[in-house]
Amino acid sequence: MDCKKIQDVIFNFVYGESSEAELEATRDHLEKCGDCARERQVIEKLLSKIKNCEPQESVSEDCRNRMLSKIKSSLGGEEAPG
Repeated sequence: MDCKKIQDVIFNFVYGESSEAELEATRDHLEKCGDCARERQVIEKLLSKIKNCEPQESVSEDCRNRMLSKIKSSLGGEEAPG
């Protein structure tokens, strides 16, 4: 797995939503690639801070997906649609 592919799957990995094959390939890549490992740490810290914010209100899955899309796009330097 290369860095570009990691950008596509890292949120699934962090959320524990990766397939078994994707999980293993992602772990292997993160062990070898310091840049992607650091990106994972940043995402985990960000999500932890967001999770601990008050008040805790749930958002719709559509809203969550839009936010994740925009975060992914900003990490990749591309503009998110919508």
